[in-house]
Amino acid sequence: KPAVAADIVLSVCATGKSSRVYDLMVDDAEEFFASGVLVHNCRYALAPIIRGRGSVSVVGGARRKFNR
Repeated sequence: KPAVAADIVLSVCATGKSSRVYDLMVDDAEEFFASGVLVHNCRYALAPIIRGRGSVSVVGGARRKFNR
């Protein structure tokens, strides 16, 4: 079982750069390890889509899962 240590985010700032980001979801798990870091599903990932500045893509045959 991996050791887990809590840490605090001190600041978040815009970089002025545009890049692709991915919101990975794991069935039956809100938290999971990615490259040794404990991560979680983020509700803020949909904000650009809601504002009309983003899009949803299905990569590599991943399943589409949308709740309306």
